Amino acid sequence: DMTWNPADPSQPATVDIVATDDLNVAEINPQALLVGDDIPSGSHTYLLLASLAGLDLQLGSAGIGFNIDEGHTGDMTFNYSALISADALADYVLVLQKFDEATGQWTAISGPGQADLLSLSLFGGTTITVDGLEAGQYRAFMAFDGLLGVGLVGTLSATMDLYDLSQVGGYEVVAASGNVITDAGIDGSADTATVFTTVSSVNGEAVVAGGTTIEGTYGTLVIHPNGSYTYTPYSDVTGLGQVDQFTYTLSDPIGG
Repeated sequence: DMTWNPADPSQPATVDIVATDDLNVAEINPQALLVGDDIPSGSHTYLLLASLAGLDLQLGSAGIGFNIDEGHTGDMTFNYSALISADALADYVLVLQKFDEATGQWTAISGPGQADLLSLSLFGGTTITVDGLEAGQYRAFMAFDGLLGVGLVGTLSATMDLYDLSQVGGYEVVAASGNVITDAGIDGSADTATVFTTVSSVNGEAVVAGGTTIEGTYGTLVIHPNGSYTYTPYSDVTGLGQVDQFTYTLSDPIGG
């Protein structure tokens, strides 16, 4: 609320500026350890590509097979060596399947269905990457989806980046952003402020127009006079489950 001086109502009104405590959550996510880089995972040379039309996906076609052991994940890179023009990429499809031991059937790796059909056009070239494959038995082969029914001969090859889920290879961080003035605080209320209110300092350090960087115990805070901020935790184990605390000061030309 605005308050006028009863002894001199002509004087500018004042506003009681009230800051509320803010809370935000950043993330530090452990990443599995890379234990195999670009592991050769098979190759197959095609003299003729099978057509997708009428193809029995349970029988499949000649291609490559690979396994990922329990407790591991794999990032796969597939490459088809044929010289395919850009306007013909949509005619070529990588068929990727995982074997379901419970049903004895080949299935898609994402969602229902018997296979993932990955068109080269979606990847803009003859290289396809598929990340985060879980433990299991897989196979992949090329197929032709064009009108002529015959594709260019070439070689399908694959490499794998293998990760051990039981070992930590690093940490991926997700920053937290917000506004200390306008966001609801811990009590559910935003700061009591005017359009002229700014953050003048944090932990005693002046906040400047271009933003000020404050080094915390477990991460870095970048904050601007309008209250907007981004907090980025350090990418190590020390900040897991911890709280970084910053104290900010609000200033207002008509505030109190």
